[in-house]
Amino acid sequence: MLFRIEPRNRLLERIHFVVLIVGVCSIAVGSSQLKRNITCNGVAGIDHAFGDLRIVTEVSTVAACCECCRNESKCVAWVLETDNQYCFLKAETSSRQCQTDSTPCRRNHSARISMAHCPDMPIPSPPPPAPAPTKKHWLPVQKLSAKYRNWTYYMGPYNGFVVPPDAGNFTGQTLTDTAVVFEKAPEDNLPGRWRMTYLWFNGTHGANGYEAALAVSEDLLHWTFGQGGDNGLIFRRNPVPGTYDYGGVTLGGMLWQNASVTSRRLLQRHEGNYYSLYGCYPSRAGYEAGNGGQGIAVSVDGVTWQRASDTVPVIAGAQPTYPKWQTHVVYQPYLVAHNNTLWDFYNAAGVNEYGNNAEESGIANLAGGVASLPGLHGNASQWVFNADSPVLPSGGAGSVDSAMASDPKVFWDDAQGVWVMFYFGLGDGTGGHAVICVAFSTDLVHWDKDHEPLYPAGGHPAGIDSQHAHKISIIYDDEGVGYLYYTAVGPRGRGIALLTSKPMDDGPN
Repeated sequence: MLFRIEPRNRLLERIHFVVLIVGVCSIAVGSSQLKRNITCNGVAGIDHAFGDLRIVTEVSTVAACCECCRNESKCVAWVLETDNQYCFLKAETSSRQCQTDSTPCRRNHSARISMAHCPDMPIPSPPPPAPAPTKKHWLPVQKLSAKYRNWTYYMGPYNGFVVPPDAGNFTGQTLTDTAVVFEKAPEDNLPGRWRMTYLWFNGTHGANGYEAALAVSEDLLHWTFGQGGDNGLIFRRNPVPGTYDYGGVTLGGMLWQNASVTSRRLLQRHEGNYYSLYGCYPSRAGYEAGNGGQGIAVSVDGVTWQRASDTVPVIAGAQPTYPKWQTHVVYQPYLVAHNNTLWDFYNAAGVNEYGNNAEESGIANLAGGVASLPGLHGNASQWVFNADSPVLPSGGAGSVDSAMASDPKVFWDDAQGVWVMFYFGLGDGTGGHAVICVAFSTDLVHWDKDHEPLYPAGGHPAGIDSQHAHKISIIYDDEGVGYLYYTAVGPRGRGIALLTSKPMDDGPN
């Protein structure tokens, strides 16, 4: 999951995943070599867009921040944010270096942070790069991906967005994210043919977290908010502290009637209910706080949703006993029904084959297919980790997905006879930006990536995706025109943007 740095103080929104690390540093002040012990408390993990190694929350002086970096073997630069008194330790991946002067911290307005030189701070030589993957592409990925390239950016009515960051105007709202677009169900009496669920984030301190909202449309271009459920709120997080989805819910893994990429995107009904997997978080302490997890929700009309169980998740939050690729955080699901089995594609944070912290994508399966839904029995989940996971690993050094190969969305491409997975990559090869990528498979388990992104960050003419372009939802209309919605992050915030397979009359390239 990605986010941008907001102008307000939201330190926790900068943290990709967190593990508490405690260390003790000895500080030398000036030439007197006065020693005192400080505690470099902080949260660990890499914010790959900024190269953070660790964020120290109990250090507020130049000398202390400098010394914490000196005692961190992988630290090559450090940043002291004087406004909020946080010390950022920068890893080898950082594009920011120490300044060469020893003047007091100076304000850097473009980055909203202050930097200072650490005298005599040792700068370790970077380690040799990890070997690049040598796997041969058995599928002709460049040929297969061609039909999804060179689509047209649509200029939405909200500064370029089709769904703006404040869509719905919910209390505490700071952003929108993760669209899922489909046709309305027969039981849905709201106007318009098309539906979009999207996430909004409550940025209120102590109440942080996601909930799901609804937008409606007649033409897939113009969307109306605030209808359905509770003034547009269609799936709420659990109000009970201590529950697995108390912190937030991210609706996204809906059960479709057909997995074809060009088919009508219709919800499938089973025993009176529609079903959707959802991502979740246990804590309201900050942005995506906690170890994540997944639940399953049901709906009788395809509009409002309720959790199938208050106590039993589909996948419990990440744990040390999980496979190493998913020991930190379990993220967003996407659901495919195939061969009498349900396939839950999702990304998770852990340690990759190169020993680095990364996000990768894998599978959990439910045997018996739709008939086995919701896949919860008594106090246990029947969903099982697929032993081949991660099926979409992060790449080697220099690749577009060395840090993240995330948010997989999987469809059957009838015309080409393969499965297609849209995902987002972020890595050494993207300069810290998320980009829209694609991979292909014949069996849902073994995937060949096209290492050339479909759409990089910064492609939208309004500049709304200059930081990240990721998290897609794709649908085709009756005339065969494709609509690729994606989360765009840039100077105007985080919202939903659109690409179309042919130009629309009221939208420029």
